Amino acid sequence: MLLVYTLYFKENEVIIIEEQYISYDDRRNLVNEVLELAKQDKLNNQQKKQLHDIVMDISGTDTQKQRFLLFYNLEEQQDKKYRWCDLQKRYNCTYNAIKSSVNRIAFKLMRADVDKILMLKRMLE
Repeated sequence: MLLVYTLYFKENEVIIIEEQYISYDDRRNLVNEVLELAKQDKLNNQQKKQLHDIVMDISGTDTQKQRFLLFYNLEEQQDKKYRWCDLQKRYNCTYNAIKSSVNRIAFKLMRADVDKILMLKRMLE
């Protein structure tokens, strides 16, 4: 379980306004919900850009990130929605390699910093 504080700074004084617990299950559900919306192409351009920036900021290889972004249609000016088989052909690799890359980035999103999780949460509000 993760404890999140909303802080307010006033003249060298920190005031805690709100405490919020974010469990791993909540993180997983949040990420899954955002990714489902992305898969269904229901995110607006601003939300896609935010998710793109979060993905680019987390750890992972460039190839994993690129495969993830293409699969979820998060690249700017991407005119084609890539399926597993399309990515296999593009990267000349197996289905398992593509799926592993996409799943690893999704897993890393679930374990991202609190600020990134809160950004995802605000996307759904």
